[in-house]
Amino acid sequence: MTVVWDVEKFYYFSGMENLKFSKGDRYDIPLQLSFFATISGTLQQQGYFSKHDSLGFSILFTGRGLKEKTDYQFEGEWLREENLLIYLIDQLVEVNIITKHKLNSLIEKFFKIKNVAAQRYSYEPRKPKNYKEIDSIIVDTINELDNHEDKHRELMSMILEKAKGNK
Repeated sequence: MTVVWDVEKFYYFSGMENLKFSKGDRYDIPLQLSFFATISGTLQQQGYFSKHDSLGFSILFTGRGLKEKTDYQFEGEWLREENLLIYLIDQLVEVNIITKHKLNSLIEKFFKIKNVAAQRYSYEPRKPKNYKEIDSIIVDTINELDNHEDKHRELMSMILEKAKGNK
């Protein structure tokens, strides 16, 4: 069973052919926001994050990475080992969902984790304990969006339109 999961993980983590955040030459913000809202909800349900606004979490990740400039103050608190959050974000870089641009300082800023680089290098080249849980959450989220991409895009587009109307 582990071998099958590892093969599946390898397929999704190496190819990433199915889930794309670009539509033609335009960036698909609704799909990306849906990815981060979905993964945020899962992380809350499984006790990784304290209760917070999943859409707010996803706002931190618009474009190709963590936003450098935003007025939004993330209210969630990571409840597990800090190196698992660092690993999660590193894996999102690895699968091309976000970029590495100023990643350490942005993790420190938004998630209030100190010495991100030192924590990362304390477990590399190995992986942190419980990394398979994080890998599974990423794969499951990618699968969910891949299997229901249009539904996720449509729902997030409606939420964005409603938000624009409330301004």
